Amino acid sequence: KDVCEQHIDKFYLMNLNEEKDLYALKALLESNAYNFIILADVVEHLVDSDGFLSLVSEYANENVILSIPNISFWEARLKFFFGIFEYAESRIFDRTHLHFYNLYYARKLLRRNFKIIEESHSSWYTSLEKILSLFRISVFYPISSRLRPVMTKLFPNLYASQLIFLLKGKNQKNS
Repeated sequence: KDVCEQHIDKFYLMNLNEEKDLYALKALLESNAYNFIILADVVEHLVDSDGFLSLVSEYANENVILSIPNISFWEARLKFFFGIFEYAESRIFDRTHLHFYNLYYARKLLRRNFKIIEESHSSWYTSLEKILSLFRISVFYPISSRLRPVMTKLFPNLYASQLIFLLKGKNQKNS
């Protein structure tokens, strides 16, 4: 059986840029019929991300997990340096992104509506590592694969491709 089906009782698919779906979401949030709210790569697709986060924060009775791509990731910076900005089918330059965030702006946006409980940063297998493996320059791969988590922790705005936050909404008691 699918892993999600084993651990998730209900899953809602909504277009959060549509007013009718926002009303449906508000009703779900008011019902308190959930344990977690997971916003995995959602806010960068919304017309009014700040308004949406305010709504979620107002009714959140449990923790909110939010992830967002980091436009300041070194691969994106390298493209900017060479004057390249091309939309893609996925990842940071996804063609459906309406907004782009870095660590500084993500924190600023989230702090307006939430208390940040925990922050994590992740980095996917980078293009540099892919290139090195294609040319069978395997001596560098073990170094880069061990160095990546350290660099991501030390310099998250530069080395984290994904920013992940555990948030507490306005409605949740401080603990």
